[in-house]
Amino acid sequence: MWPTPMGRLRRAAALLALLSGILASSSVAAENKPLTENELKQLFTMLETSPHYKARLKAARALGMLRRPEAISHLVGCLKQDQDHAVRSGCAWALGSISHPGAVRELAAATGSEITLVKTQAERALNYILSDFPGNLPANARYRIQIDGLADRVNRNRELTKWIQQYFLDLLMQTPDRIDVGTDMDIEEDGERPDVQREFEPVVELTFRGGVTGITSPKDRKPGEVRVVVELEVLLEPVGAKAVPKKSLTGSASFAGGAKPKDDWTDDPLLESHKAALKKGVGGLFPEVKKVLKL
Repeated sequence: MWPTPMGRLRRAAALLALLSGILASSSVAAENKPLTENELKQLFTMLETSPHYKARLKAARALGMLRRPEAISHLVGCLKQDQDHAVRSGCAWALGSISHPGAVRELAAATGSEITLVKTQAERALNYILSDFPGNLPANARYRIQIDGLADRVNRNRELTKWIQQYFLDLLMQTPDRIDVGTDMDIEEDGERPDVQREFEPVVELTFRGGVTGITSPKDRKPGEVRVVVELEVLLEPVGAKAVPKKSLTGSASFAGGAKPKDDWTDDPLLESHKAALKKGVGGLFPEVKKVLKL
């Protein structure tokens, strides 16, 4: 049996009364008395299942006011799927209010909406988040990082390309377990694939770009010092905002001299010196990455 008009009105009134009660309790958040998990779940349920658009819109606004990162996946779902344009716009506003860089991909997609109300609010929310970036990266942010933008840009050497990715990968894997690393290289570590992606919500998507931009070696492979210039910038996907602006550092290492090995089975000492210099350059750049990403 379908609800009568009066029944629907009572249901709407009950939902709004419930929301009012939750919002009233949330007003004490400023006094360090945040919502209970049950109250937060009630807001999520209202946002996603209420048949009344006003209740869904109020829930979206409430979640934006609370600025809880746990709400992002729910608000993203609303932004993508809700049938009411005002509710979708409200979810975009809430994502901007939370100001978590993990929401930029969905907001960027929404800026292409044919619905002016949704498009405008998504643009405002996206601009608001980017205006604070990277300062608004939370201390507990989870990251999905692509490192295939790192390469040897001097000799297009696949060997050095592999090693610059490996050195950054080694350093990233030493940080707290908040990072998922992807790469187009088949790098293995302890028999496991570190580039298998795990799902994090919300996740901040970053790309490391740059690589080897300069190599200096002793003439005629005589003994001396080798230098490798390493360049790095870290970009927020898919919008290209800079988390770490372009920086470069020169690493150096000694080379004992000697001819290039005649076979491919013997390590080339010059390449080993290049790798040692490269590792120092990467190590010198990484502290800035840790600082910005709060690792």
